[in-house]
Amino acid sequence: MAKRWKGCLKTKECDFYEAKVTCHSHWRTIEMIRSRLSPLQLKTFEEMCFGHFLRVHNLQFSGQLCHHLLLREVDIKGASAHEMWFLIGSDLIRFSKVEFGLVTGLKFGKNKESLHQISKRLGERIRLTHFNGAKKIFVENLEAYYDGYVPKDEKDDEILKLALLLFLEVTLLGKD
Repeated sequence: MAKRWKGCLKTKECDFYEAKVTCHSHWRTIEMIRSRLSPLQLKTFEEMCFGHFLRVHNLQFSGQLCHHLLLREVDIKGASAHEMWFLIGSDLIRFSKVEFGLVTGLKFGKNKESLHQISKRLGERIRLTHFNGAKKIFVENLEAYYDGYVPKDEKDDEILKLALLLFLEVTLLGKD
């Protein structure tokens, strides 16, 4: 079976190359989030799209593994534009929005606002409310602000929004 798909690799084996992939993402943010949220807020965070990451205690990113996986991507005739296929050993493995949804917990669907519009609207409010309208907010400023933020009460959801922003920027996007 592997020989049948070998010619379909998007990157020819003669073009394979070694690469060093650097990831600035780290998990200390998860401990920071856990330590600052009340039990009620922590439960709410756990029920959000990224909540399952709080159950991960140690995870090592392997850039080389991701690189080698991408080198094994194959073209499959008739495959959806929303899926990727990989030749691993002699098996074809699919990664589509279904698998993405299973891994991340995110849902797919239509939204009236574009992601850019939502990001701009929410980002503006956070910048104006918590950072005096600063044009740029650096990760260290966000971490310091989150660490020093005093919630009004246990139901204060503002700390949840800051926790989500911190998680997204530092853990998922790996901004330094």
